[in-house]
Amino acid sequence: MPQTIVITGASSGIGQELCNQFLELGYNVVGTARRLEALGPETTQFLPVRCDVKHRTDAQALLDHTLSKFGAIDIFVANAGISNPVEGTQFDAAAFEAIFQTNVMGAVYGFEAVLPHMLT
Repeated sequence: MPQTIVITGASSGIGQELCNQFLELGYNVVGTARRLEALGPETTQFLPVRCDVKHRTDAQALLDHTLSKFGAIDIFVANAGISNPVEGTQFDAAAFEAIFQTNVMGAVYGFEAVLPHMLT
């Protein structure tokens, strides 16, 4: 039975390439993004899931969708991230908070949801 990998931030860049590589290796792949249409169609081996990692409830829904389709999670890649480069003279704490919420708490929420199922 193929292993199942979940990759957040799969609509472009590293996440998208990881999905492609693991599909070629025969894994079941769950790719997530904030925009579902950016992920491509569902297949027997690929499950696209709309997930905004900065929302804890989305992490739980991701887990539920994955277990429903593939029954297990073997690998979790917390790849989703955002950036907002600004000039040092225009520092904005709200922008920093949004980056932190996605890049840090998004990974925390994901691991909180999937680790109990990966450790059993």
